[in-house]
Amino acid sequence: MEGSEGPTIDEIVSNSWDTEQLTTNLSSDHIIRASFRIEGDREETRIEIEKRDFQIKNAIIHRLAGMNADQLQDSEGLRELEQTLKEDITNMLEGGSVINVYTTERVIQ
Repeated sequence: MEGSEGPTIDEIVSNSWDTEQLTTNLSSDHIIRASFRIEGDREETRIEIEKRDFQIKNAIIHRLAGMNADQLQDSEGLRELEQTLKEDITNMLEGGSVINVYTTERVIQ
């Protein structure tokens, strides 16, 4: 790989952790079922993210509880959620940071 074009897909996978499927209420009369992949900046960050899984799930549930279905219907709303979760999770880490949060599953009912 020439230059610094970012991590390879293998690096992204080895530095990432998948949440289990989460189901929770939204502020509207809807529920959401969603899963996320959280990419850390290095393997040590992924290890810390895995250890903090219960805190991360809690943060995700709290964020979703403050949102309504309309906010999550389009790609802009999803990007805002992913960015907010990225910041929330980075703030709870002792070292390292979150590079990306990917929504890997989303169903709103």
